[in-house]
Amino acid sequence: MDVHTFRLLLDIVHVPLGIALFTLGTAITMRPKTVLSGHPRLGTVYLGLLTVVLTTGMVTGATHPGVSPFEIATPPTLASGWLGWWAARRGGRRVFGRSWRDWHVRGMAGSFIGVVTATLFQTVGRVVPQTAMVVVALFTLPTIVGSVIIARLDRQRRQRRATAAVIGRGVALSQQRGTVQAVKT
Repeated sequence: MDVHTFRLLLDIVHVPLGIALFTLGTAITMRPKTVLSGHPRLGTVYLGLLTVVLTTGMVTGATHPGVSPFEIATPPTLASGWLGWWAARRGGRRVFGRSWRDWHVRGMAGSFIGVVTATLFQTVGRVVPQTAMVVVALFTLPTIVGSVIIARLDRQRRQRRATAAVIGRGVALSQQRGTVQAVKT
């Protein structure tokens, strides 16, 4: 089998699964994050697609001379996805001093930022002329936007946790005094 046929076969797998990966990742980010919503099952499917798509992308890249930015970005993207999945499987435990959820969100979001970057580069990058400014924007914009979203989610979760601790303390104090009071949130 010659190299062109091999690349074509890889693309027949890589492109549709890449579209499915982007679509599933987008859907997961918009759905509730509960067991009942199927989040763990969808996350496992996402990780499977991520592994196949990034592996086929790396093999395709290996058939071209030189090293592309995608070949550099693929290992950290895949590692982020596996980190997020692994953290969720540990559930309820602290990992390296942080909540498992912190690692899960950062890992899965980091992998999805890589998927969005690749999707933008492969779609917009083929329509818009390839200037240095466009290439830099396509590679940095998803990371900047994704990092801001992750920081915002992290801040919201810390605020909820602090509010829950205050409410919990208020209920505990009222129970010690023998009265039950409604606590405003």
